Amino acid sequence: MKYNNFFYFNSLNAIGGCESYIYYLARKYSDIDITVFYRTANQKQLDRLEEIVKCVRYKGQKIECKKAFFSTYSMDCIDNIEADEYIGVIHTDYSLKDEKPVTHPKINRYIAVSKSACEAFTKITGLECELCYNPTIVDEPKRVLNLISATRLTKEKGKDRMKKFAKQLEKNNIPYIWIVFTNDNKKMRNPNIIYKKPSLEVIDYIANADYLVQLSDKERIRIYTS
Repeated sequence: MKYNNFFYFNSLNAIGGCESYIYYLARKYSDIDITVFYRTANQKQLDRLEEIVKCVRYKGQKIECKKAFFSTYSMDCIDNIEADEYIGVIHTDYSLKDEKPVTHPKINRYIAVSKSACEAFTKITGLECELCYNPTIVDEPKRVLNLISATRLTKEKGKDRMKKFAKQLEKNNIPYIWIVFTNDNKKMRNPNIIYKKPSLEVIDYIANADYLVQLSDKERIRIYTS
């Protein structure tokens, strides 16, 4: 099998510029045949990529392709790749780093994602480099829901309801930050919940929140605004 556009990454990390680069490139050019090869990958990064392009784990196999793209961080498999054209992608300004850029005699072209990265690469290596900005897609942002609670995290205070409410927000893809003032040690594990020590002065936080959430069995709070 001969691939059209082969992109290789030794590792797709949880966060990083290379990961954003391939994600937005895949989205912007989803009508083009792109295959991403990787040795290791953060599962969330991989999941979102697989929704757009074909992703294949690289295990040392020989690959044939028309165009092969390598980050200068990831050229360890290049001798196993047979391509019509080899392209090295520069993702950083090497004049600001203590290391030199990795090059390889197989590479036909080098491209860089910024002017400074392009100029620094050429100055250091003496090799020509083309400027090719990072592809971007500006998504319409969702408003983050800001919640606050001041409570013990016990059954009668509505801990189970809080868990269910959080699951419903996530099920409906509603981004939220939930500040919970509590002295309870049995905290709910949720990356969207921020715990703070109890305070007698929470009114500023309540005023800043979209909703005060108190889900206890018996207590009811009614807030009047003028």
